Amino acid sequence: MINSKSAYTTGNRFSSITVLVLLSVLCLCALLLVKLPANSLMWSAIQNTGHFFVFAMLAVLYLLLLARILPWSLKACIIITLVALMSTGLLAEFAQTYLPSRNASIQDVFHNFAGILVGTAGYTSFRLLAGNNKPLFSLILLLLTTITFLLSETTIKLVAYRFLKSGTPIVFSFSDPFVTSMISTTGDANASIAGIIDASGEKRVRSLRMDFAQQDYSGVILHQPEVEWLDFNTLQISIKNTGDVTHTIEIRIHDVHHNNAFEDRFNATLQINPGENKITIPVQQIQTLTSTERLMDMRKLSEIQFFSTSRESFSLYLTAMNLTD
Repeated sequence: MINSKSAYTTGNRFSSITVLVLLSVLCLCALLLVKLPANSLMWSAIQNTGHFFVFAMLAVLYLLLLARILPWSLKACIIITLVALMSTGLLAEFAQTYLPSRNASIQDVFHNFAGILVGTAGYTSFRLLAGNNKPLFSLILLLLTTITFLLSETTIKLVAYRFLKSGTPIVFSFSDPFVTSMISTTGDANASIAGIIDASGEKRVRSLRMDFAQQDYSGVILHQPEVEWLDFNTLQISIKNTGDVTHTIEIRIHDVHHNNAFEDRFNATLQINPGENKITIPVQQIQTLTSTERLMDMRKLSEIQFFSTSRESFSLYLTAMNLTD
């Protein structure tokens, strides 16, 4: 009787190894090139947990194929899988540092590694329990673990976010750990959360660092400012200019019904002097558009944008956006 391992020819092994390599390449392409909408907490949560799911399935596929093509022990196959996929996960995050539309993230590395470990543990359990005729239990355990991880993280993020947003009349809180999912940029501008000393000079607060580029209309977009605007009279914006030169930026606010016309949104020019700047804008002024055809729908605001038309590169720190009576 011919041993099944011996019957597995060199050509078959080469084909299977090729499949493994292609799986890793496809995984890299998916993580680097596929980008879900950045202006929604839900999409952000799905994209983050997607890292876990992709690497969990890759780990199972790797182990299934390695068990067929290598006459080695399960331990050896596990080591090869961990090294190969963890290297792929690190490479994916490293490559994102060179892509202008992507950002490397320690959180994504954690999701990658967690997926690899869960997939590997699930397959190992399946192999060990198969001898006791309990493979179905192992597969169900892996499935439930995956579903629980995906649903729990997404649910926790959404519930916590809603709780934070409903607690105070803060348009955007940069202490909110999920706020980055509501921020995007235009042109070559960059946005990042940074610590900065507050006006009292006593404590460090989280703020949004806005790096404007040497081009027209480079800027930062804040999405879905979901607060009860009509319950308050004034929008108060705090911006710190750490340089010694005054800069001029534009602010625009529009709702979901915006038709892309200048007259169909709120527009204003802000002069940002060195040091702390407190800017107040009446909510009624924001609601009353230049166009007389309609009022801004304050319950369905879509975006708040800060952008520069000066063709200068400079940085400002947005420390707070609150609504006041």
